[in-house]
Amino acid sequence: MNWKMTNHRRNMLGLILVGVGAVLLIAQFFGGTGQYFWPFFIIAPGAALVVVSQAADGEMRKLAMPGMTISGIGGILFFQNLFDYYESWAYVWALVPFFVGAGMMLAAEEEEGEHGTEAARNLMTWALAAFLIFAAMFEWFIFDGGVALMRYLVPLALIGIGALFLFGRSTGAEQNEPTEDGQV
Repeated sequence: MNWKMTNHRRNMLGLILVGVGAVLLIAQFFGGTGQYFWPFFIIAPGAALVVVSQAADGEMRKLAMPGMTISGIGGILFFQNLFDYYESWAYVWALVPFFVGAGMMLAAEEEEGEHGTEAARNLMTWALAAFLIFAAMFEWFIFDGGVALMRYLVPLALIGIGALFLFGRSTGAEQNEPTEDGQV
């Protein structure tokens, strides 16, 4: 097993650590934080799988998929518990394929190149679109008339758009760089 860390892996590990740190910092601003931390019993094992997958090569890389899925579901439960908004599960389930796609991206070997991550990007894009459509429908027509939509969906949409920038396709300038055999 090779445990070297590439820049991509280091960046992903950094994003995970920043995310966990941000959640812990935000939780400090709420009183009685003990009641909010039970989802970390779900997030922590998933995050551990992601860290192990990024530190290893070969078959161990595939641990990123269940790790991201478990951590993502734990994050959903943390959000729902923090805001006592469990009815959001009616549409937030659509994010599960997004987490699977993020895991697929992390699990993709660098040798696979663009083909290894294109399916993951497509899955993440469609899952995010389904989430936003279902969230708008449920919040506007079924729940409290869109009040929660502005409170929760806008920040989630910003996070989703940011994730697309992080995991999305590269820009045209990056795509026009010559390869080893001189082709553009």
